[in-house]
Amino acid sequence: MAEKEKKIRGGGRATLALILAIIALVISLIAYQRSGGKGEDEVSALKAKIAELKKGEEELRKKLANVLEKVADTIKKEEPTEEKKGK
Repeated sequence: MAEKEKKIRGGGRATLALILAIIALVISLIAYQRSGGKGEDEVSALKAKIAELKKGEEELRKKLANVLEKVADTIKKEEPTEEKKGK
């Protein structure tokens, strides 16, 4: 008996579409590199900068908390004297 051959439908068109997609991907990668795409060194440098800024942020929060505590203490000390003047 003769075996039936399976015909693959759209095989040529699908192959052409795949080749065009790969070419488009290569072109987009080249364009990204030319436009100054971020390299691994730049990404790691940015991460280090972010960590440094977070550390500075914590220091500023602590300083601000200390200043606010001093202001609150000063206000609490002044409140009783103002009440006496009003009586």
